[in-house]
Amino acid sequence: MNIVHTPIPWKVSLSGPFNILTAEGLLVATCVSVPERSSNSAQANAEFIVSACNSHCELVEVLEKVKVYLNTLMEAQPNELEDAVSSLTEPLEDWVGAALAKAKGGK
Repeated sequence: MNIVHTPIPWKVSLSGPFNILTAEGLLVATCVSVPERSSNSAQANAEFIVSACNSHCELVEVLEKVKVYLNTLMEAQPNELEDAVSSLTEPLEDWVGAALAKAKGGK
């Protein structure tokens, strides 16, 4: 079964209840405070959900690239290993760095 989610990016509405909205302003979900937590848990939860969802596709893409990188290294002959590492490491660091920054709330 292939379920399609609401298109991202999503954003948090900071007025009234902490709603998760599409870029067009359509409602995806509403977060409410958990009684045992602080009163701002709804906002924190909404922001965490939006950050995770908005960075999901990029993180999956980077992990797929890491898998290819690791397979390339595992298949390299000993005399090719140094060249394989040097040619793949810099772009891999860039991809991983960008995905991590986005997942941590950056753009």
